[in-house]
Formats: sequence, structure tokens, C-alpha cells
Amino acid sequence: MAVPGTFTSGQVLTAAEMNDLPGGVLASAKSTADFTGIGTSGTDIVNVSVTLSASRQLKVTGFANLDQASTNLYGRLRIMDGPIATGNLLQDANVALGTGSGYADALHVVVIHFATFAAGTHDLYLASLTNTGTIRANGNIGGVSYHGIIVEDVGAA
Repeated sequence: MAVPGTFTSGQVLTAAEMNDLPGGVLASAKSTADFTGIGTSGTDIVNVSVTLSASRQLKVTGFANLDQASTNLYGRLRIMDGPIATGNLLQDANVALGTGSGYADALHVVVIHFATFAAGTHDLYLASLTNTGTIRANGNIGGVSYHGIIVEDVGAA
């Protein structure tokens, strides 16, 4: 397929070339709920379901505000294929939270996963957990923030 900007007069865009184009946003979800007491076993925050008729390159982005650490710890934000208790880990972001020197007391955390996904249905979750202690996923800082997950089709596999 010609790269945009290289088409010449008279060229025809084929069905195969159209199928190679990015599909844009396939699914998104957001929540303004507060999730308190997130610990080592984890908590699912938001999820979406995406059904693909063929293998595609997808970009999955998750974001959340993590705060209220009970001690100095690592807060984790994960993109999962399935719920945190039984799903497969796709991507993990770790941040230091707490009250000690060198630890942040609140962070907006972003995690991105880019990969080829096979045809079929994928239940994608944004989840959080810690290595010790507890944290909160704060979904409504000043009434303008939220947790979210976005799935984008960036082209053929």
C-alpha cells in the first residue's frame, strides 16, 4: 500500500489496503469511583470488551490517580487480559508511593500496551495492586479527573 502522501493520480485503493488502515478507537471506559484499600491481591478498576474479526495491532492505554499509601510502597497499575485474579498480565507500571523521603504522596499513572491481538474477544481490564500495604485509586480529584482505559486499532497485524 502506498504511504499517505505518495498516491498518484489514477491509483485505486483496494479492499485489502482499506483493511490495513487503522480502525481508531474500538472501546473506552472511565470511572470516577474511588477504590480504597487496594492491596497485594489487587482491584479491577475499569474494563472493556473488544471483538476482532482478524488479528490487529492494538494500543491499550490505562490511567489512574494513585494516592493514600499506608506506608512506603510500590503502587502498580496493570493492563490485564481478563480480571486481575485470573487474567494474563499484558503491561505493568510501578511507582513509589508513601510518606518517606523520595516517595510521592500522589501520582497520575499511565500504562500503555502495544501488541498484536488475535481474532476473537478480548476482555481488557485496568487494575491496581501494591507490593505491601494499601493505596487508593482516586477517581474524582477536584471533580475533573477519572480512571480510564482506551483501546485503539492502529492497523493490520
